[in-house]
Amino acid sequence: MKKIIISLLTIVFVLGIVTSAAYALFSNTAKVEGITITTGSALLTVDGASGTINVNKTYSGFYPGFADYAKVTLANVSTAPITLGLTLQLTSAGGDWAALKDAFQARIIDDAGVDKTGWKTFSELNASPVYFGSLAVGSREYKAEVRIPSSFGNSIAGKSLTNVTLTLTGTQQ
Repeated sequence: MKKIIISLLTIVFVLGIVTSAAYALFSNTAKVEGITITTGSALLTVDGASGTINVNKTYSGFYPGFADYAKVTLANVSTAPITLGLTLQLTSAGGDWAALKDAFQARIIDDAGVDKTGWKTFSELNASPVYFGSLAVGSREYKAEVRIPSSFGNSIAGKSLTNVTLTLTGTQQ
């Protein structure tokens, strides 16, 4: 019995040494240093300018049935190759807002002549941003049309909107 126990212990001892030796591996560590990682940024320009653009422009002589437009070039000059989803919102206006907010309407048309928004009242444009497409890196010309439908009468005569602020936003898609 003693020989059996010694034999078993010897086998267990030899298996332990062999198993331990099998897990003894060489290793080495290398470090890589000096890496700089930067992020890109989104940048939307309007007629070549970014940030707040004060155009100091007056449009006058609107009447029921009259429409006018302005061409504007939007450019995605982001430092990363991203596409921007474009929205427009009327964020503030002074003057006779209560009388004119539903009289004035606007829409955005792209350079291919496609109506991107449909006619929206200034009140609708003020309530929430209106999506009008996407813009890859590069530029595109748009036409912003403004009108007063012929259904309006004398109640809007002699009134004006002042300090109208439109906010164009480009958000990564």
